[in-house]
Amino acid sequence: MLRMQLARRTTLLVCTVVALWGCGDPAPTTPSPTTVAASSATPERGAMVRVAEPPKDAPELDPCGALVGGNDSCGPITTVDPWMPGDVCAPDLDWQPSQSAMDHLSWRTLMALLWPAKAGARGEPDVSLRPGAKGEDGLHLRTVFETWPTLEEIDARAAGLEPGEAVEPEDWSTPIPDDPGMTVLRHTNKIRPETAHALGGRIGGTHGGPVIDQLGHPLLVETRFNRAVWDVITGGRYYRGGAIPRGVDFPNNLADTAYGEGAIAVQAAWSISEPGAGPAANTLSRTVLVTQDGNEHREGTADERVANLVSLAIAHKTAMGGDRWVWSVFDHDSIAPEPGAAKPEAYLLWSAACAEAAPEGCEAASVPAGDQHRCCPNTDLHGVRGPKTRLYDQLAPTQLVRLQELGDPSACGREYGAAFPNSPLPNFRLVGTQWWPEGAWGPLPGSIRSLPLQPWAVEWGDDAQRIDSSCIGCHDSGDDSLFLLSSRWRREGESASPSGEPSAPE
Repeated sequence: MLRMQLARRTTLLVCTVVALWGCGDPAPTTPSPTTVAASSATPERGAMVRVAEPPKDAPELDPCGALVGGNDSCGPITTVDPWMPGDVCAPDLDWQPSQSAMDHLSWRTLMALLWPAKAGARGEPDVSLRPGAKGEDGLHLRTVFETWPTLEEIDARAAGLEPGEAVEPEDWSTPIPDDPGMTVLRHTNKIRPETAHALGGRIGGTHGGPVIDQLGHPLLVETRFNRAVWDVITGGRYYRGGAIPRGVDFPNNLADTAYGEGAIAVQAAWSISEPGAGPAANTLSRTVLVTQDGNEHREGTADERVANLVSLAIAHKTAMGGDRWVWSVFDHDSIAPEPGAAKPEAYLLWSAACAEAAPEGCEAASVPAGDQHRCCPNTDLHGVRGPKTRLYDQLAPTQLVRLQELGDPSACGREYGAAFPNSPLPNFRLVGTQWWPEGAWGPLPGSIRSLPLQPWAVEWGDDAQRIDSSCIGCHDSGDDSLFLLSSRWRREGESASPSGEPSAPE
């Protein structure tokens, strides 16, 4: 009954803003040594998991973990801090961080997000475990970011409140109402149609139809956020219908005196295994409840499936860069090949047969493009889902193509992968890190694009495609640049203003 209620009830809120990882063999069962034990209430910072004894001739490393005098490359990983970094290393110094230093921050944040969570706690790492640790069912233990809430959770909590009551910051640790006992995935896009309408044309290729993988299943998207964001939302009593007020202010790591990590939101894309299939190889996997809402035109569905994480985008507000957000994007290396790379058939979102078909007229295809354009790269075949749209069956796979090489200037990915070879980390690829250098309002610092989360963020020119996407370029136009709160919400005591521009990401 619960599953059918989940499937049939209309979604009230969806999240949007912005990991994927793969796995190898099971992590060692012997816990790694730690120097400081974590408290069950407020973990003490400073706990380090020892990876390997540093060699006698170990090179000198700077506070970033980079080789001193070695062009800011990642140094050998010998110990790993499971705590969320607040900012780039040594932010109190009078310096302007390099791209490699910001990439260090991306990798350190990813490590903390994907650290196994402490059982029975929300947002706390278990320092006795290593990344990649698995449970008795053979699936990975729940990670830190997966214990964070979604806006839908707050909505579920608010649904049973009396008039005048609100979800409170201290509700962070209380049980979730009607919790089905597993993650519920239902969204195939990072932005809902009403959000797209509210934001006009500024969202570019982030909005559109579902991405269908080579197995014929849609990718599913969820957004979660840390306690610094939770406290702003619940403390501001944003739980009622209406337009959100202007001036939402999420803290950076220095303003966040309670947790010291600043506001963080993550958006994850998951692929779904075949019915009855186990976890995919080299992928963080978990059993989820996949739902499709029903209405007068169709029955809703709710199915237990194994979901595999294929992309993670991270928004992290830091004091560096003039109190703006740092945007990091990680994709799984099995999604699609890089330009010029060896191209076997076994990619999740790319087909060699389609690549060889070389269809014509792709630049003129309109949405929904239809099956006749199914081999056109990065083309929305199916369009935005509506109330009369059929369920996700018999939809043609989407052909997604990478338009840039995935470099790793700091080589952090290689170092973390070598430190934890039996974890998902070797399968991560850093697509890029974006941030505004302090005081700068010049040209955007490059373009980054998560293939699963921003599949249509391209434009045609001279019979070729180029990336038309920038995390900063879009999100700097929104309320506190995050686009997290729905236009259904307002602060208690304030009325929705039809003349005010709503803030609306999912």
